[in-house]
Amino acid sequence: MGLEYVEYPVTEIERVEVNCKLFAIRVMGSATDNIELSWRDTTMRSLEVKQEGNTLKLIDHAAIGIYGTLALINLKKDDQLLIKLPESFTGKAIIQSRSESVHLSDLKFPGSLGVSSDAGEILLENVETAKIDIRGNLCKVNCYGVGVTETMDISSKTGQIQCYVDGTEEEYSVFCNTERKRHVTAVNRSNPRRPGGIWTNAPERLGHGPRKVCITTETGQIDFAFQNGVKTRKTAGRYRHGNSFQDW
Repeated sequence: MGLEYVEYPVTEIERVEVNCKLFAIRVMGSATDNIELSWRDTTMRSLEVKQEGNTLKLIDHAAIGIYGTLALINLKKDDQLLIKLPESFTGKAIIQSRSESVHLSDLKFPGSLGVSSDAGEILLENVETAKIDIRGNLCKVNCYGVGVTETMDISSKTGQIQCYVDGTEEEYSVFCNTERKRHVTAVNRSNPRRPGGIWTNAPERLGHGPRKVCITTETGQIDFAFQNGVKTRKTAGRYRHGNSFQDW
């Protein structure tokens, strides 16, 4: 089947809800004022897109009775859902995945963002919104060059959490909590008196700014750093070899 593409004017959408168990989800910024969606349906997998009032809903479906190797290959073939959100989007985006990866990069808008995954990795790179809420269960959570104007909450039950905030101690107050406090590591990159300083047993609170970051995990490790305006590496073309993440 061919590539599916739809777009919606950002003025018509206040909320985007994505609930997928089969698609790997890729979210990035849009150069237009439209919310853009791209994906490929197969005989074993399809995506349902519907607008209910000001809410845009995306749900995937699998064929009944998936048997055999060829059926499983067809189910996973070209399994990327690409979502582009413009900088003018002021609403809320909620991205939920069961077992596939969720990757957000080069994304900036003044609304709020929620991301959750049971087992697939959650990766954010160069993402800035008003609020960010990330909830992982058994998955890794990696955030590089992320920023908020209000609050950021990150939690994972057993997965490791890496969070590198694009800001300084004067801008953010960071609270880290884990049952194994020895697994909290913070790298101080914003304090010129302690360049590259590492706290192996980091205090529960770092920084003293008005923007709040709360990171919690039951048994996973927490790694945190202030990036002090240093952006993460560029992401273009990084997933073109043996990985479903591509920019169509």
